[in-house]
Amino acid sequence: MLVLLLPGLVQPAWTQAGTQQITALRDRIAIEVKWIEDAPHQHTTDAQLGRLWAHLAFDYQDEGGVQLSEEAYSHAIALLQTDPSARGDYATALDSLGSLYLETNRMKESENCKNKALAVREALGDQLGAAQIRTQLAAVLFNLHKFKEAEQQALTALQVVREQQNPNPIDIAATLLPLSYARCLQNRCQEGLADASQAVDIVRTATLQPGTAWLVGAAWLTLGFAQWKTGVDADAENSMRESLRIFRSQTGLPHALLLRAHAQYSDHLKAMHRKAEAHQLGDEIARLTNEQTLACKNCTIDVRALSNAMW
Repeated sequence: MLVLLLPGLVQPAWTQAGTQQITALRDRIAIEVKWIEDAPHQHTTDAQLGRLWAHLAFDYQDEGGVQLSEEAYSHAIALLQTDPSARGDYATALDSLGSLYLETNRMKESENCKNKALAVREALGDQLGAAQIRTQLAAVLFNLHKFKEAEQQALTALQVVREQQNPNPIDIAATLLPLSYARCLQNRCQEGLADASQAVDIVRTATLQPGTAWLVGAAWLTLGFAQWKTGVDADAENSMRESLRIFRSQTGLPHALLLRAHAQYSDHLKAMHRKAEAHQLGDEIARLTNEQTLACKNCTIDVRALSNAMW
């Protein structure tokens, strides 16, 4: 998906496995739509129908259908919030909609959804679930330039995930990333560098779960930022290029993440007075932005600001 015009990086082709996954996803969406259409005839409860809408929203999001996903999440939330037995599902739908807003650079909306989901998780006594929400909330907050709040959310989440009986290293690494950025953006980049270095060490040795492979590229990207801001420019160059290499080996990544990686490396090139390379990268950023515009043509998204989204 990602065409980066740099030596040594080759555009990947769609694999047969990737094509099969897309076909399976679209088949699943068709089945879910049919179930929802048939729900009035099956005496389906609001909670059951809400869960169907939430599954459909997630699959639309996975497919890249931003508007359809947002509409489906809205249906799910409206149905689930009325059933006391579905509070966990309600929190999950709110959290997922907040993640969709994060991916599409609607940070205030994302913050609102994440805060509501966090309140429900805490009321349910689900400390780990609340910590996982806090991790993404920290990313939202530093994108809103609320760096101190972002750091506090990340630190609270990190304490919880580390205190688990069997701490999940992926949860720890994911939380260290927004913590690193939040500290760097408060002019405490030595601390941010330590956080990012620890995250890279974790993802290089951890067994990755399905859907978390992007975290490796994000960790290298975060490390590159911290190295750059602490003046270790050669290492920063290598880390950012490694991040882009990893992202290019994957399919289906959010455009916001791809744009963030490209924009950060472009900013680094400009700071190093390598304007020709930065200009070349700018063409790729424009292409990715245009793809996002086409995907979200009916969405209220400022795609020109997408390069500031995510990590």
